[in-house]
Amino acid sequence: MKNKLLHSLGSIFGILLFAAALYALHYELKEYHYHDISRQLKAIPVYHLLIALLLTVLSYLVLIGYDSVALHYVHHPLGYGKIATAGFIGYAFSNSVGTPMHAAIRYRLYSAWGLSAIDVTKMVAFCGLSYWLGIFTIGGVVFLLEPLEIPALIHLRLVSEPHLGILFLVFITGYLLFSALKKKPLKIFRWEFSIPSLKFSLFSTVIACLDVILNGSVLYVLLPSIKTLSYPKILGIFVLSQIATLVSQVPGGLGIIETVFIIFLSPTLPASSILGSLLVFRGIYYLLPICFATVLLGAHELLQKKETFRLFARIFGQWATEIIPTVLSITSLVGGAILLFSGATPAINIRMMWLRDLLPLPVMEISHFFGSLVGVLLLLLSWGLRRRLNAAYPFAIALLIAGIVFSLLKGFDYEEAIILAIMLGAFLPSRRHFYRKTSLINEPFTARWIATIIIVMLCSIWLGFFCHKHVAYSNELWWHFSLSGDAPRFLRATVGVVTVALFFAVLKLLRPVFSKPSLPRAIDLEIVHAIVKSSKNTYANFALLGDKLFLLSERRNAFIMYAINGRSCVALGDPVGPEEEMPELIWKFREMCDRHDGWTVLYEVARRNLHIYIDVGLTLLKLGEEALVPLTTFSLEGSRERGYATIIGLRKRVIHLS
Repeated sequence: MKNKLLHSLGSIFGILLFAAALYALHYELKEYHYHDISRQLKAIPVYHLLIALLLTVLSYLVLIGYDSVALHYVHHPLGYGKIATAGFIGYAFSNSVGTPMHAAIRYRLYSAWGLSAIDVTKMVAFCGLSYWLGIFTIGGVVFLLEPLEIPALIHLRLVSEPHLGILFLVFITGYLLFSALKKKPLKIFRWEFSIPSLKFSLFSTVIACLDVILNGSVLYVLLPSIKTLSYPKILGIFVLSQIATLVSQVPGGLGIIETVFIIFLSPTLPASSILGSLLVFRGIYYLLPICFATVLLGAHELLQKKETFRLFARIFGQWATEIIPTVLSITSLVGGAILLFSGATPAINIRMMWLRDLLPLPVMEISHFFGSLVGVLLLLLSWGLRRRLNAAYPFAIALLIAGIVFSLLKGFDYEEAIILAIMLGAFLPSRRHFYRKTSLINEPFTARWIATIIIVMLCSIWLGFFCHKHVAYSNELWWHFSLSGDAPRFLRATVGVVTVALFFAVLKLLRPVFSKPSLPRAIDLEIVHAIVKSSKNTYANFALLGDKLFLLSERRNAFIMYAINGRSCVALGDPVGPEEEMPELIWKFREMCDRHDGWTVLYEVARRNLHIYIDVGLTLLKLGEEALVPLTTFSLEGSRERGYATIIGLRKRVIHLS
């Protein structure tokens, strides 16, 4: 419970920091209107957008370099195609969702190519350290060349002078000296990390510096061009925003990056211009790569059996099965956010005039309300997709179709409808990846996922109040229905969204309490005996020793036998019973361990079921081999078989002693 509390505190801190960022944005934007930001979006030159797209492509190519160096660091180099695949997919989602998702996707991909969990952990640590090295290097140089002027809202005099730059460069110099002199591995608790050599450290620092420079350059070309706005100044502010994002752990730095830039640049630029450029930056650097990665996976599912695309399928086929549910869950999250943000912002007047002649006003009002409800349902459903729930898949399909229809009916938002249609196209061929027959209400949400949903909802509510702050509030607004009634529509939709979220939270709180594992009852033992008798697996007879706990399937025709040692729940072998019961029973065992803050361990599992354990999120560790001996022809006679006899004799003594 203590570990769960610590993990929850991190998520709560992220929510509070995000709320503080929204307050700061509200303070800085109090004199501006939503239409000011819209005008800035339209004022960005097309060639600036093209340059930003080119820089984004180069930035993601550089990001792949992190994994290339990290793989050499763990002495497990791979082909460039595999590295590019894993790097792009991982970074496309980690940039928007956060480092934990990047680590999970990395493990899904690289474990299929022979890397152990320890290797992947070292890679994640190496890449994280490399990015900090790049931040400190670029920050140190920039803060020395052009120290920032700190606004009155922030009292950090250290940053306004070159002291921080000197501190950063001292740290970088110290680390490089440490990597050159330290030869023995660094031990942290039970983990040992071999210190990267000076060569690896320099390579990773150069890659990280290029990453920071290209990422900051994307934003620089989107900001208005004025003489007092130098490139080093923008890069310095970008470094500070990245540090704030890494510390806060808010997914994608949502609200954090915007707050930092508006606070530092508001004396030079109108806040509406800054926010407009940042919105375009998020669309190009964050949203487009996620959409492309999602389409890539959907295309693979459609084309993997085609002869023409045999090479394409061979590259992607090794990992798509493991990560498609994760990718589609993020897609659902993004789709829900789009619908909520769209419901919070005013409709385009000319499109509403078109619809006025085609649709009655009640249809547009109802479509707006239900469009926002579809958005919050997609947010809540994203976790069910992440957990591969059978019912979540058709529900997500239905919600995306409804979202497309409501987007067109509420204000002819065809851009929004196209994005949702692309997401729907990625979902359609992926039915086979969702096989778990259980309820979303019974699924334990992680603190980070809950925090992400809360942050998206807070952001949409803040956006709605910002867009309609010129409207004087009154009780009559709730019952005001008109073509130009954007504020009343937002208020009604917000109440509906919050009501649905609270209703779901109450259902989660009222779900049945799971009791602690206890010794099996007599009736359970009878069921276990019957299952063992019908099983073809010899290890199933260990269940009859009377020293194990049992977890039965819903149909009570399969079981997992396990024992508890400290915090470890150790199961012996695969589930015993019909093959079709195995996936859900393994998930059930993992969830039981999570609820009681235990470690999930399964010993001596079969190769054919490894994909299920990877889906559940477990780490594979090879301890030995299993030999199959034909007893009809096997003999211990002769010099060649003498070694077998010695091993068998030792095995008998071990069994006798135990």
